[in-house]
Amino acid sequence: SECLVGSEMCIRDSQYIYIPLSILMIISMVYIVAVDRKLINDDYILFAKIIMSAVFFITMIITVHHRIKYGNKDWKYKEDTKIMIIGMSMLVFIFIMIWLFG
Repeated sequence: SECLVGSEMCIRDSQYIYIPLSILMIISMVYIVAVDRKLINDDYILFAKIIMSAVFFITMIITVHHRIKYGNKDWKYKEDTKIMIIGMSMLVFIFIMIWLFG
């Protein structure tokens, strides 16, 4: 893959941002499940939920950014990207409603 000039991240290296985010997500989910099953106490449950939520939103933002910046520029691709952003926005709305009222 090509590297961009200047301070931009190399396109082939941009995938490595997902590794630490995935690890944080997995650790948070395991902790939440362990608390739910009463295997450990819930001292850090709020922290785990916040970490999991933050990782989810960061991953969504990075995905949308990469799709817009590095993706195909034809009409169909742009329309698919708009539909994806609308769908992700709906997921965020549902996530917030569950967080507030669930």
